[in-house]
Amino acid sequence: MYRDFEFEPTGLFSFDLKVSVSSQSPPASNYYGAAWVSFSFLNSGGTQLGAVNYLAATTNYPFTNWASSTISVNGIPEDAMEHYDLKVSDMLGQITIDPSQIAAVRMQLNTYSSTWPYPFVSAELWIDNVTTETEPPLENVGGSVAGMSPTTGKVTCRNMTTKKTVKITIPAGVRSWDCEEAGLVVNPGDKIKQTITVTGPAD
Repeated sequence: MYRDFEFEPTGLFSFDLKVSVSSQSPPASNYYGAAWVSFSFLNSGGTQLGAVNYLAATTNYPFTNWASSTISVNGIPEDAMEHYDLKVSDMLGQITIDPSQIAAVRMQLNTYSSTWPYPFVSAELWIDNVTTETEPPLENVGGSVAGMSPTTGKVTCRNMTTKKTVKITIPAGVRSWDCEEAGLVVNPGDKIKQTITVTGPAD
């Protein structure tokens, strides 16, 4: 079962989810059941550009054998309805896609048994209260100087989450700067550190 949603870079998926997997006896290592939620990114023609699968639960089949470099695997507790908030920006951080090509996000619910129709392993999934919303935009990341007129100044902006850094030279008489305009990419939730050195006479 799936549903398509309009792509929003700052989108947030919220839902309640319960999963359960079981086996009648210890299955062979290549038999498994799994229940998971997948998010596929589609272009305007409906072609999949990439996908992230959030593995909810599995039997004894190892996660590492099921996952690939394009899949984010997250185990969650079984047999309990839990609430989850998933940011689109976090999903895109798991794969390499040009966001300008994305038109829609497909949310799909999946269950799988490698022994179907025989009930040696089984998987079940329940979902409720699915909502989407857009995160509030970030205020510009930067700063300003008050009480003095800078003659020289330097600012180092570092995204502690992505480990990226930009350096800004503040021209004489300029009292403000913007790390994002200087090229620093900032996503909701990122931690930013600014180091400022400014000299000049007091106003």
